[in-house]
Amino acid sequence: YKRQLAGAAACTACEAGEVTANGQAVCQACAAGKYKASATECKSCPAKWASAGGTTACTECTTGEVMGPGQAYCAPCDGGTHASADRSKCEACLIGQVSRSGADACKKCESGQTANDAQTNCVPCAAGKAGADGLACEQCPTNWVSTGGFASCTECKNGEAPSARQDVCESCVNAEYRHPSGFCTSCPQGWVNSNSGACDACPVGFVATGRGCLLY
Repeated sequence: YKRQLAGAAACTACEAGEVTANGQAVCQACAAGKYKASATECKSCPAKWASAGGTTACTECTTGEVMGPGQAYCAPCDGGTHASADRSKCEACLIGQVSRSGADACKKCESGQTANDAQTNCVPCAAGKAGADGLACEQCPTNWVSTGGFASCTECKNGEAPSARQDVCESCVNAEYRHPSGFCTSCPQGWVNSNSGACDACPVGFVATGRGCLLY
């Protein structure tokens, strides 16, 4: 479309993305968030679309993108967030969920895992911990262990106690027994570990040693 300045010998064509204004005295670029709909009208971009201004069409925000202020541009959501359904904002992932940059939805962590602090990756539960729902890793109870990355802990057998890290069960030696608090401790003098989780007195004629009750 052409416009003509007062006193001008000829009309000047407006650029793409411009419309005539002030009685066709000037060409004016459509503002950000709008597009040229006709020679004289700029229209707002529809929802989920954006424009930097001075254009004849808007650009659709794609998966994982949201509209910037004034619908001037589309921008990807950061990791740990996802684009809302209407592409108007980035929303934080729920507990136990993660996402990478530009995600349209968050992903739930599997059993034996939990989300890192930034909620960008699922990481295995640490040794001595377990998680069944992918939400959080909980410390194993007394006398239970986990090597890490599991949904549940494993109970130590009689005569065994968890290691300091609670990642493996360790056998108590013959002169020790598993204390209820979850560690191996010495049997009273003259008693030995019977592998039942308690200490037994040696029979008459036997003496307690590190190898059990021996005849003397």
